[in-house]
Amino acid sequence: MRRWRDVLLGCVLVLSLAASLSAQSRPAPKSVQISPDPLEIKLGDPLSARALVPKPTPLKGLLSWSLETRRHRSYMSVIAPSPDGKEAATGGIDGTIRIWNLETGKCVRALIGHNSYVYGVAWSPDGNTIASGGAYDGTVRLWDVRTGRPLKVLRGMKEFATLCDWSPDGKQLAVVGGTSGYVWLWRSIGGDLKEITSFGHYITSVEWSPDGEQLAIAAQQQPATILSMSSGKLSRYFGKPEDGMVVARWSPDGKTLATGSATTIGLWDPSVESEAVEVPPKKLEGPAAALAWSPDGSRLVAAAPSELQIWDVKDAKVVKKLPTVANRLNWLGAGTQILCQTSVAISTWDTATDKAVQQIDAAGLTPPLWTPNRPIILGIGTPSVSLWDANTAKALKTLTGHTAAINAAAWSKDGKLLATASSDRTARIWEASSGKLLKTLEDHKGVVTCVSFAADGKTLATGGSEPIVRLWSVTTGELQASLPGHTAQLMFVAWSPTGGLLASGGYDKSIKIWNTQKKEIIRSIPTKEIVYSVSWAGDSKTLACGTGDDDVVILQPSLGKQLGSLVQAGSPKQVTGIAWSADGNAVFVGRGNHTAQLWDLKTSKVIHNLPTMAPVQYVAWANPGNVIAAGNQERTVRFWDAPTGQVRGLIIGEPDHVILVGSDGNYRIDPDHEPDLVMVALTPDAQTTYTLTDFAVKMKWKNQPTATKVGK
Repeated sequence: MRRWRDVLLGCVLVLSLAASLSAQSRPAPKSVQISPDPLEIKLGDPLSARALVPKPTPLKGLLSWSLETRRHRSYMSVIAPSPDGKEAATGGIDGTIRIWNLETGKCVRALIGHNSYVYGVAWSPDGNTIASGGAYDGTVRLWDVRTGRPLKVLRGMKEFATLCDWSPDGKQLAVVGGTSGYVWLWRSIGGDLKEITSFGHYITSVEWSPDGEQLAIAAQQQPATILSMSSGKLSRYFGKPEDGMVVARWSPDGKTLATGSATTIGLWDPSVESEAVEVPPKKLEGPAAALAWSPDGSRLVAAAPSELQIWDVKDAKVVKKLPTVANRLNWLGAGTQILCQTSVAISTWDTATDKAVQQIDAAGLTPPLWTPNRPIILGIGTPSVSLWDANTAKALKTLTGHTAAINAAAWSKDGKLLATASSDRTARIWEASSGKLLKTLEDHKGVVTCVSFAADGKTLATGGSEPIVRLWSVTTGELQASLPGHTAQLMFVAWSPTGGLLASGGYDKSIKIWNTQKKEIIRSIPTKEIVYSVSWAGDSKTLACGTGDDDVVILQPSLGKQLGSLVQAGSPKQVTGIAWSADGNAVFVGRGNHTAQLWDLKTSKVIHNLPTMAPVQYVAWANPGNVIAAGNQERTVRFWDAPTGQVRGLIIGEPDHVILVGSDGNYRIDPDHEPDLVMVALTPDAQTTYTLTDFAVKMKWKNQPTATKVGK
């Protein structure tokens, strides 16, 4: 018995040695030399339209520079590991590529240049170049990994660019994009992006075959498709349009194509002669939003809604489940680790131990809540909020007590009280100066989404998932009235500035105007779409309303009459924030389409159309004054001068501190948190990421915190 065991062990050792020798004998990818083009940026220009420093102070030896956070501002959309599995590049809504050391979890480089979101990132096989798709800026950019220098800017696409993927030899780059599902090809020898084909539908996945002859593509409302790169024609189709495939991945040997949908993983033979195969030879019953093959091709990891499932491909069964989720998956090199990416985090999991090796908090979404002449509020979306000095960026108080996410907050007119609304089914009233909890309001049966103080500070209105407006005594915390009338979730409650009128609205596509003394609706105004925002003019006679449509509607609530509308097309169409000027002659409007407009109500024309770089969550006007602000889903509040539309600066929200940044790059930050910031500097030869200290020393630049006055 022992003899057979020894023979078997010997066979295993021989096979392992053979596999090792085979791996070692594979030729390493040859280095592909990409000659750099002249830099397009001119001396003194910002690094990009999305750079945090739009007016960088001229510094000797630099073409441009900017401050940047180590974490992404807003959600990540893509990740790509380096060929050796030691680093990963990520891209997202903030338009910046970040390179992460997967062992330490640290961001080691930021690449700034895109003027739009980065939806695609790909690392060349030789590890020397990163390609990135810049969505609506209509470019693909190539970067030197070692120096960070921009190498080339590829243009010529009919629509926006999304995903990109290098051929196995590194000499060709496939790029896809547009609502029509275009495929473009760039060759390192020859130069320009050339259109290959279009699918007619948005492409969700693209990957070269191991032999470099074909592309596997998954597109909305299409079967999985193989595109022959020699002929430029679609050669095979797998599945049916209604299958809803979102991803297609080649096995390492190229003999199997795995596809994933919301219900099924299909394993297909790509060598079949038929042009169309509707049923896979092998099917794995399980959802897959993302897929990745193990290096030996024996296993397939699939992203299910609440876990990762590792399938034994031969036996068609799940052999392991990992307690994590992912939007994108990669198997790292030839090892046992899986790289996972969600919209805000990166993690690596070891399939040998079933444990997380590294977890990186890599992005954040929620902006600080800024109100003129009030402390900055951090922590919306978490169970605890903190207050910060808007001039010095120093911590003031932390308000703890909620047991679920806080969805909204509102100040009393005198600034002494703060009300919060939470998913724990309560609203709470706090003393701002001490951080003391004064009242807990507990009648809600569902999530509380909105709060608003009456002008006299005596009554608080709340609303939520129940279609009921509630009025509370601020002094006693007692429920004064429950006001039914809506038929769906409320998105806002807003008191008139001078009287006892209250406006409410939300998902039932209507605005209700309440007489709060009589506890009755005096006007019900239907809207075309869900109501996201309203704002009263200072005289309480006029109301501006923003919905899921393109228009801002100006209403006279006393008569239920529409006085006019401000039309500005965009996608998405939501009008998510409105604020009036003190004189009532202008409104500032924020939208889901990453823009904000300052409107002249006398002419119904746009005075300034301002880029916010992310969906707007709220807007504010510093009255009396000339500063307008928009809080955006990239962790920032951006400020402009109202008369000129010039950028004044911004506030960045981190989990445990705020950063004030002027348009010229001067900043305020708690010194303990300076490692959370980096400086990115461009010379003719490199784009280098520095610590704040190294940048100050090498560039002989001195920060002037007192010059940073973004909200005044």
